[in-house]
Amino acid sequence: MHALVIEDDAVTAMMIEDELRDLGFTSVDLAATEEEAIAAVARHRPDLVTSDGSLLNGNGIRAVRKFRATVAVPVIFITGDPERARHCMPGAPLLEKPFTVAQFVAAVELARTALPERR
Repeated sequence: MHALVIEDDAVTAMMIEDELRDLGFTSVDLAATEEEAIAAVARHRPDLVTSDGSLLNGNGIRAVRKFRATVAVPVIFITGDPERARHCMPGAPLLEKPFTVAQFVAAVELARTALPERR
């Protein structure tokens, strides 16, 4: 399984990547900007996306809106501004920073139940 981590904080991105690999994801792309996130989805459709809301260069929520217009992929928002993310995709798993590993694992398991069938 392949994941995309949209996160501009390198330490947080590496922690998320490590946890995803522990959960069975075999490849992970990291995107620190809105532009990088959109390009990563175009290159390799992920089975799961984690996205920060605000990025230093661009916006994770806007990136998700753009690629979700054409690609069905489960998203977990991991953000310090949960209300904004909640309005973007009601019902999507949402973690407020700071979060625990247990909360992250629970959110991934919830999102995995919504993974679309891969052909």
